[in-house]
Amino acid sequence: IHYVAVYRFFKFTQYYYHKNRILGFFLYFIASSISWFAGLIYNIHIESYDDFGPGLFIAHPSCIFIGGKIGKNCILHQCTTIGWGYSEGKYGVPEIGDNVWIGPNVIIYGNIKIGSNETISAGAVVTKDIPEKALALGNPCRVVTADYDNSLLYIKK
Repeated sequence: IHYVAVYRFFKFTQYYYHKNRILGFFLYFIASSISWFAGLIYNIHIESYDDFGPGLFIAHPSCIFIGGKIGKNCILHQCTTIGWGYSEGKYGVPEIGDNVWIGPNVIIYGNIKIGSNETISAGAVVTKDIPEKALALGNPCRVVTADYDNSLLYIKK
C-alpha cells in the first residue's frame, strides 16, 4: 500500500509538472526521489507510463515489476513480472481487467488482454489472451476452467 501511494503521488507530480514547470519541477524531483527510495526498500518497480485502477493490492511487496495497464481491485503477489514483450505477432504491454488475482512467480508479457474476474495461478507464464472468469495456470499458461468464480478471494466491504 505504501508504494502504491508513493506511485500515485509521483503520477500527480508528473501531471502538475506539465501545468507549472517551475513549481512542478521541485515537486517532481521530490516525488521521483521518494519513488526511487521506496523502490529500493520494497523491491518494486512500476514504470512511469503505467496506468492502474483503484484498489491495486500488492500482497507481498518483493520482486515486483509492473509495465502494463491494470484494472481496478487487482491483487498481485511476490515475484510478479508484467511487462513489454512480443507475443502473437505484436509488440506491446499487457492489459489486465478488473478483479484479477495474480499468484506468486507469474510472468505476463506481450500485447495481450486478460479479462476481468480472472485467476492466474502461481508460476504461470502468460503469453496469450485469456477470457473473462477463467482459471489459468501452467507454463505455458492455459485455461483450466472457463467459468471460475474468484469472488471468494476478495474481502467484501
